[in-house]
Amino acid sequence: MDREHGLLEQWHNKYLECLALEFNNPEYYEVHHLLVLTYMLQTDGYSDVHFDLAKELLELFLKGSVRPQKVKGQFGFPETDLNIQNTSGYRNFKKYRWNLDIMVIGTDRPEQYRKDVRAWAEEVLTVIETHTDGQ
Repeated sequence: MDREHGLLEQWHNKYLECLALEFNNPEYYEVHHLLVLTYMLQTDGYSDVHFDLAKELLELFLKGSVRPQKVKGQFGFPETDLNIQNTSGYRNFKKYRWNLDIMVIGTDRPEQYRKDVRAWAEEVLTVIETHTDGQ
């Protein structure tokens, strides 16, 4: 269990590093919506009720079907249902066999960062959809 906790801690630290970059530089922030959704999906951070909605939203973002600015109040996240996080105390982040994780994101240049976040998001979505389709 310590090894799993250590991996989650590494991922969390990388996530915080990415957030800091994004909030300090608009070129990095362009993929903020992908970063948050992907991280939360990969780390089992959403409640069961919101997991599928988050997965669908990530897919729409990746396809370019919807823009982050158009989502608030329009995409099924009721204002009264703010508890979207997994509060069970257990994160089953090994539910899927991940090929990539947040550690693959390069942070030196905004262009590479955006490319890496997008590639990671696409891979996480593919893994989830493949696993879901196989059941």
